[in-house]
Amino acid sequence: MPETRIKTIINGQTTEASDVPIVQSNEDWREYRLEDGSTLRIKFAVGSVMRLDDFDADGNPIYVVKGTLLTIPLVVPDSLKKKA
Repeated sequence: MPETRIKTIINGQTTEASDVPIVQSNEDWREYRLEDGSTLRIKFAVGSVMRLDDFDADGNPIYVVKGTLLTIPLVVPDSLKKKA
C-alpha cells in the first residue's frame, strides 16, 4: 500500500510527512499519587502518527504523534473540592 503524504506544521514551518497507520496499541492507564493527597489516573490516547523526512543524530526517523491526554481524578481530598 502506498504511503499517504500529508502536510503538517512543525515549529511554525510547513513540512511534508508520511501518515503511519497504527496497527496495534496498548494504552494503559498510569496512576499518580500527589503530595496534596490526590490520586490521578492518566493516559495518552494516540490519534495519529506521522514520520517526517528528517532524521535524528543517530539516523533514526523523527516521528510526530498527535493525541489527547486523558485525566481522571480518582481520589481528591474534601479540602480541595469546591463547596456546593
